[in-house]
Amino acid sequence: MNIVEEVQQHNLPRGVSRRLPYPNNFNERSVTYTWDESGRALNEFLTELVHGDRVSIDLETTGLDPYTSLITIMGISKNGYDVLLVAGSILKEDAKLQAKFNEIMRHTEISKTMHNAKFDMKFMAVHYASDFVNVDCTFIMRRILVCGLDHASSLAASAASFSWSALT
Repeated sequence: MNIVEEVQQHNLPRGVSRRLPYPNNFNERSVTYTWDESGRALNEFLTELVHGDRVSIDLETTGLDPYTSLITIMGISKNGYDVLLVAGSILKEDAKLQAKFNEIMRHTEISKTMHNAKFDMKFMAVHYASDFVNVDCTFIMRRILVCGLDHASSLAASAASFSWSALT
């Protein structure tokens, strides 16, 4: 089934609701988190990336405006199960690491996935001087998938519909 058929299958009259058929085999307990304050783990992570890899990135910030707010934590993962949590200031403090990170962000054969990518990309452009190529936004993907349905597209709503877990 292609994406158009899948979207058409989910189009229901307004007011009619139905749980979308997403996989529910994600086990949150199998995720490992590693905290990196030095940049060594991030450097190793970026070095190991190869053509065709998909990288998921999420930022935590002190506010909504990239010019007046800071990046406090960057979460980055290659497989969804091993999550590297990086102190947001590391890339600003280490020019070589920042250049390596930005090279990955510009790499055409490494896919980058973010939820509400526009928000995170603005912050990374302002704080890390990043440019981006080959970015997927799960917020937009969700909006397309539930096109015309009365469903939210927030990260919490997306996670709940995919049965990842309830985000609170």
